[in-house]
Amino acid sequence: MALHYNFKNIKNYESLCYIEFDLEEFNNLPEEDKWDIGGMTGWSKVTPDLKWFDPETNDGKGYIVRLNPVTDVLIWICGAVGMPTITKKNAIEFYNRCNVYERIRGSWLIDNKITQQDVYDHIGLSTNNSRMTRQQFLKVLFKRGDYWKQEGDLDEKSITQVNLESYPLKKLGGK
Repeated sequence: MALHYNFKNIKNYESLCYIEFDLEEFNNLPEEDKWDIGGMTGWSKVTPDLKWFDPETNDGKGYIVRLNPVTDVLIWICGAVGMPTITKKNAIEFYNRCNVYERIRGSWLIDNKITQQDVYDHIGLSTNNSRMTRQQFLKVLFKRGDYWKQEGDLDEKSITQVNLESYPLKKLGGK
């Protein structure tokens, strides 16, 4: 199933969910500096000849635009935490699940973790992800990967075993 999302109900979504950069200024940057602007992935060039061009943006000049990385991550997190929408009523639960997920799995963003303010700013975001209860979320979270082992699931050698292989010990009696 394809992932669908809607952020039209997010307050100030135009300025929060998109990052815009002046096209002329961007084109004048040295090539190596262009990669520092959000990793240069997901940018779209918007010029006056395109039908979705907004003449109110950038004084009618061309610009490049992309989805805010935090918005992008929150769209994907909705599925990971089993909460397809962020509302005023569930924002703290959504944040708590993000927090637990990131503490166990690592940050979704390169240098930062999702904050409560990020979640509150995105109240109104909705996706077509499946809903999970808190118990279902925790069960799924801890059953994935190396975080929840079943009896007999040994995928690593013990320190003792590694030491014995590295430094074979002679049995008593020198044999």
